[in-house]
Amino acid sequence: MNNKAEYQDYLEELVIDKNSLDDECVESPALFDKWSRLEIVANEERDDAKSRLDVVRAKVELELRGMSMEHINQLAEKWTGKPHKLKSLSEGTIRALVCVSPEVQKAQKEYEAVASRASSYTVARKSFERRHSSLDNLVRLHGQGYFAAVEGRETKRIVAKKIREKLAAQIERSFPERSKSWLEGGRRKKERTIKRRKRVMREK
Repeated sequence: MNNKAEYQDYLEELVIDKNSLDDECVESPALFDKWSRLEIVANEERDDAKSRLDVVRAKVELELRGMSMEHINQLAEKWTGKPHKLKSLSEGTIRALVCVSPEVQKAQKEYEAVASRASSYTVARKSFERRHSSLDNLVRLHGQGYFAAVEGRETKRIVAKKIREKLAAQIERSFPERSKSWLEGGRRKKERTIKRRKRVMREK
């Protein structure tokens, strides 16, 4: 992507608010269209950069083919930092010299940067495809009363936890010394349960 702000927008827009599924359904097509268009533009820029790279490669290759071996050896030493004594200009030598040409390397880096950005937009577009599917599933679950059931189970867990905490506080006030041993016993029991579960999982 172009910058951190755009990446932050991507992360924020990818989130689904389960409490506003109606708004999410309305916004989903626009978000998918936005990132699809950005991908199209990025792919066009990538293709343009690839065309420029091909032109630069061809230009350098033609220049090399028209040079004397003395000049080619001078360029090879300049581009690689090592002296060369090439006798003839083979196809392999031409390909190697084209690759180390500063002009080609610059165009190659520009292409790679643009191609990487295009790939990031492709990932974003696919993410919003999956987001749309997830949104469909959430709407379906909402229609089946799933979230009401989950909230009910969560409420029961919270109430049970508060009751346990209240009882533990009453025991500690009434029997401060004994409560310590009970709490320690509960802690050891919990540790044994966790170890047993881990052992069972390893055996499976």
